[in-house]
Amino acid sequence: MRALLVQPDYPRTAADGAALEDRLLPARSLIELAALLDQRGHETIVLDPLTALASGPGDRVDMPQALARTLERERPDAVGLCVYTPLRKEARELARVVKRHAPDLPVIIGGPHPARIAPSLLENWPEIDYVCLGAAELSLPPLLERLESGRPALEQIPHLAFRSGAFTVSETGKSAFIVDLSRLPPVRYDRYLERLAGKQIKRAYLLTSRGCAHWCNFCSNLWKKVLPAEPAAVARELAHLVRDCGAEEVILYDDCFGKKPEHAKSVLEEIAAQKLEVRLQAVTTFDAIKRDWLSLFQKAGGRDLLIGLESGSYRLRRKMNKHTREDEIFTGALAARARGMRLGVYIMLGFPSEEPNDVVQTYRLLEKLDPDQVMATIYDLKPGDMLFEFAVTSRLKTPESWLDEDTRLINDMNEQDLEHYAALALAFERSFHQQTLLPEHDSADFILGLDPEELGPLIEEKTQRLKNHA
Repeated sequence: MRALLVQPDYPRTAADGAALEDRLLPARSLIELAALLDQRGHETIVLDPLTALASGPGDRVDMPQALARTLERERPDAVGLCVYTPLRKEARELARVVKRHAPDLPVIIGGPHPARIAPSLLENWPEIDYVCLGAAELSLPPLLERLESGRPALEQIPHLAFRSGAFTVSETGKSAFIVDLSRLPPVRYDRYLERLAGKQIKRAYLLTSRGCAHWCNFCSNLWKKVLPAEPAAVARELAHLVRDCGAEEVILYDDCFGKKPEHAKSVLEEIAAQKLEVRLQAVTTFDAIKRDWLSLFQKAGGRDLLIGLESGSYRLRRKMNKHTREDEIFTGALAARARGMRLGVYIMLGFPSEEPNDVVQTYRLLEKLDPDQVMATIYDLKPGDMLFEFAVTSRLKTPESWLDEDTRLINDMNEQDLEHYAALALAFERSFHQQTLLPEHDSADFILGLDPEELGPLIEEKTQRLKNHA
């Protein structure tokens, strides 16, 4: 079966196409899934913002237009969309493009957020035919096989949601996320490169594990467990990216690299043995930073650590169910700085019960940490996180809240609040920016569709207030 896997994205434009290329990374999760489908005898095509840019005019990313061209040229038998909450509007528009092109072409949705609200999604979005419940590796291959045979027998496909009648949705079991990573085929970019019109992949990411053992209540990590990948397989994938694809910088995009220090050391030893010319970044937590794996990280090409602080207020971090103490923060930061690591720090603004003093404490702590880049986000609810589940159980929200396409972020903020927090986020980012570690970071104003020039006076006001109070 010929399957088209699509990663939605915001509309993007730039005077210089190279500036857009710097902001786009290959959709590794879809490339990994394509390798599995190809192994099972299917023919898989990956369409993501980077391939859409390469196949278009070169100065903009227009996913609906790119999808329409791909549907006409490739004639797939099924289309899969990977969906995350801020891009649900764009995902639905792509599903509509598919149905306008071929009304009977199956559209399959995957991702941790739609998996949690699959019945509401199928009841309200007629463009969607199937929802993978959890890891698509478990449900998508058998679904394609049944669709190809013409005898779906959908109730026999594990971890799948589908319409079983005019007013009925069926689910074949609960969402499942535990996958034996050692049984997955190698992640290869050979066919993907063909669609980049001869261009190389300068920047990419890979995973040394899936999942996270933390219980932060703003996160929709539904399985609360770390699934480690085979260290040798990680090193082979990295070598392929560097030697065959031209990658110069690669992010180890785990939720908490180093949380299992022995596994981290094994991965880094395998990478170091390859003697690759590459700059490595790693996503981690302050309490997971340890000197023993840091030295190996540096030897393997490690240069940057990207760390979730969320808030400088310990009171607020406890509210988030993130109990990193200040002494752990400084111990981790000092260990990283002693090795010459650059630091990128994520913060979150607008968390429920956040007070002005919490924001000031975040500013003061960042002044002490002196990060190279701060990436600020605005709090929002996502299906699967504890606060979303609480809101639904308490009837403060419904699963249908996710379906509101006019609301980028699901929270209780009005437009004035969103402008306030977007300006505050930009004030933090501009106050703590020495070098760009993450060119692909989308700022809050971009996600919300706000004009940064119109926000200018508000940003200046927030910046001055932060400095005055700190």
